[in-house]
Amino acid sequence: MIHVDKNKLKSRLTILVFGVFGLFIAWMSDASAFESFFSSEGCADAGCHDGVAPATIPTCNGCHAHGTHSNSAKDNLNFTAITDATTYDVGDTITIDVDGGYRTDWVRVTIYDGSGSIVAQSKGACDSTTSSGNACSNGDSMSMSLTAIANTTGTQMWTAAWYGNNNDIGSSSGGVNGTQAMSVTEQGWLPDATNANHGEEIVTITAFTVNDATTGSGGSGGTTGGTTGGTTPTSSSSSGGGSLSWPLIVMVLIAIAAMLLRDRRLEQELAKIKK
Repeated sequence: MIHVDKNKLKSRLTILVFGVFGLFIAWMSDASAFESFFSSEGCADAGCHDGVAPATIPTCNGCHAHGTHSNSAKDNLNFTAITDATTYDVGDTITIDVDGGYRTDWVRVTIYDGSGSIVAQSKGACDSTTSSGNACSNGDSMSMSLTAIANTTGTQMWTAAWYGNNNDIGSSSGGVNGTQAMSVTEQGWLPDATNANHGEEIVTITAFTVNDATTGSGGSGGTTGGTTGGTTPTSSSSSGGGSLSWPLIVMVLIAIAAMLLRDRRLEQELAKIKK
């Protein structure tokens, strides 16, 4: 005979429901807490990111501590840019996948060629009237893809740059091995001389080749690093959130549904036994 204590079942289900609710509240609170740093640090004040209509959206990945590291330990750098091939012909479209950080929201990303010229950039809406000269907000979040046209033959040495607030850059994990870049064509941390507490985390791109269209054979698929630029970025941005993830919440909900189904079957079995 199967014995089912309905009071215990109800108690267990109540605990599970409140547990899921608690997870959801914690997730939302965590997200709000981190995004509140954007305002508490003065990023939305007059003269900073305050001139974008209708309003600037707070960002976590726009801070070096969240936008260039893979986790809260901040003991590495995971900002990467990868081309879709290693060889191109003049006139080919070069696609670059850019990723990094462990939080969410918009961030400015720039691709430079070997001479330091901008060949692609994703930066959102900008307000040139701010005291910093050109504060940009509400752009794409990583990961994102940028494109450019191959127009110079030979071996290309490009760089990709994350731009944002320098929070945590003074720690041992800030910058690339603690080095400082001297220009946008060198890997490392490059402070913005025109905007206090901001700068670029620059990574070099694996060299790729552009051939003359009449002699070369471009478009060979490649998986090694590299980034090339473009002017029309597209992104697969994730909606806000803290350290708790939607997959975790979904898993808990599935577990609850499974237990409800099991308890229902037990109740039905009990009803048959009583008959």
